[in-house]
Amino acid sequence: MQAHRWWEEPEPPEGTHWTTLEHAGVIFPPDYEPHGLPVYYEGEAIRLTPEQEEMATLYAREIRSRSVHSNTEVQFQNASTSCYP
Repeated sequence: MQAHRWWEEPEPPEGTHWTTLEHAGVIFPPDYEPHGLPVYYEGEAIRLTPEQEEMATLYAREIRSRSVHSNTEVQFQNASTSCYP
């Protein structure tokens, strides 16, 4: 197998950055599997639906991974209002 010798190719027209695009396909993450553990709020155990638990887990990961900006909290609150009563 011979390597592509791109430096020997003719110069592309002005403003052209590439001439081909190769895509390997889309990868979807596996479905969320609920933990089934309650969330404790002010000492009270609250059972969440699988959808609510997924949202809470994503938010908890965000808090642990980097500093949470107020924008992240607003986005979580907006997204979670549809699944929390």
